[in-house]
Amino acid sequence: MDQFYELKINFKFYGDLQVDIPVAMYNGKKLVAKSLISKEKPQKEIFFTIPKNNFHGYVQIEDNALSYDNTFYFSISKPEKF
Repeated sequence: MDQFYELKINFKFYGDLQVDIPVAMYNGKKLVAKSLISKEKPQKEIFFTIPKNNFHGYVQIEDNALSYDNTFYFSISKPEKF
């Protein structure tokens, strides 16, 4: 039985990127993964692997040019048996 989820995040940019953009994933306030979006590609897929446990986190784009709408929240909970 697989013990991990693989999360795919799609990014698409318009205009010219001047630098690579860091992307971070958090579980609560704990940083669990970090990656970079290359300035050479206007479209990118990033994969994060997380354990199959309750996960209440978010993905944050660290872009100085955009000071809002940089955080995307999600929650994964183990289904309850009835």
